[in-house]
Amino acid sequence: MGNMQELLEIDQLKKARSILHPVRVLLLHYLIQPRTCRELAEIMDVTQQRLNHHLRELKKAGLIRIVKTQRKGNLLEAVYQRTSKAYWFSPRLALPQKQRDRQVQDQLALHNLLVMAESLQSDVAELLGRAGDSEIPNMGFEAEIVLKDETARQAFTHDTLRAFHRVAEKYQGGTGSGTRYKVMVCSYPKF
Repeated sequence: MGNMQELLEIDQLKKARSILHPVRVLLLHYLIQPRTCRELAEIMDVTQQRLNHHLRELKKAGLIRIVKTQRKGNLLEAVYQRTSKAYWFSPRLALPQKQRDRQVQDQLALHNLLVMAESLQSDVAELLGRAGDSEIPNMGFEAEIVLKDETARQAFTHDTLRAFHRVAEKYQGGTGSGTRYKVMVCSYPKF
């Protein structure tokens, strides 16, 4: 996957519009591996002409890139790939531009933590109801860290997301038998 970044935050409406089309979602799915327009057309059973427009829009938005070109007869054929392993839609997309201030961002982030806490509480309550029927493997960890400023906080967040995504990618997507687990990671200031 070469220089593909771990996570791309979609925080502009233009990028969100570029990705929110059924054909483009499929293209991004298939472009986890480098492919040509011809290969994509065969996989998706559509014409190359139909895909060319979508590929141009995804490239213009920075969601895919040309990783190489190869000669096919008298033509040069582009090989495309996603620019990121995963995409995240920022909650700021739903806000008018003038309301995208720090206070609103903090409220959205804290609301997300509350939703995660409610989900965790509900899931654990259900597991407690099953306790005794069989072993319920689980794991929890907690750490307290000190971050000296906003730059350190942003670096910690970036490093944590990258590490978590790397581990999750290793274990997710299995289609065989096994037990599915939910994993959550969160951080917040301790007062």
